[in-house]
Amino acid sequence: MDSLLRVLEQPGTANLLRDAGAILSALVTMAAVLFAAYQYRSAQMWHRAEFVLTQIRDLESNTLTYNAMRLLDSPGQSIELFPSDPNRKARVVKITPTLIAKALQNKDGDDDDDGDDDGDDGDEPDLTLSMIRNCIDHFLDVLARYENLIIAGLATAEHFQPYLLFWLTLMSGKDGKMDGNLRDTIWTYIDDNSYGDVRKLFNRYAITQAELPRATITDRLRHWLQMVAGGLN
Repeated sequence: MDSLLRVLEQPGTANLLRDAGAILSALVTMAAVLFAAYQYRSAQMWHRAEFVLTQIRDLESNTLTYNAMRLLDSPGQSIELFPSDPNRKARVVKITPTLIAKALQNKDGDDDDDGDDDGDDGDEPDLTLSMIRNCIDHFLDVLARYENLIIAGLATAEHFQPYLLFWLTLMSGKDGKMDGNLRDTIWTYIDDNSYGDVRKLFNRYAITQAELPRATITDRLRHWLQMVAGGLN
């Protein structure tokens, strides 16, 4: 004890202790600031992840986008396109790649209006094509919105990746599951209907422009001829 007192009584000891206290106080303050920053960043990341999850839930809970995902994922199955139809048999439609492609190719010529209102079943296919196209439009709108959310800084591409990876792989044709003609038709439709943000979204995940089909002049001419032919029938 006496030795400690003698040390404290030596010249300069008080200044040394004061400096040490100041350094310790600065370290404690820095640690507190870093911890607060870490907590803030963690909270921000959590809120972003929660926000993205809400967006995905909205996608899956919407009937139109849900049907779009089903018909793109497994063409050939029967899907309830018209859940409110009083005729139960009319609610379900057998979906094929050809039917999807036809729906996307006949956007401007889907109404077979010849002036006759004979009440036959001739309009039913047109209604089916319109509903298929409506479902896919909603799905593409959602993908475009995701790109805009990323641009706005409300989420990151990494946040969306786990939920979109399947669709990115499917629609880019990397897994070979989607019918090649249907895949080309979808991307021609995307190009012709100003869904540029959908391409930007795919590019974020190293799916380059070269890997995605792009509508050529021949594709556009074929699309135009099909629309003209549809309007003449």
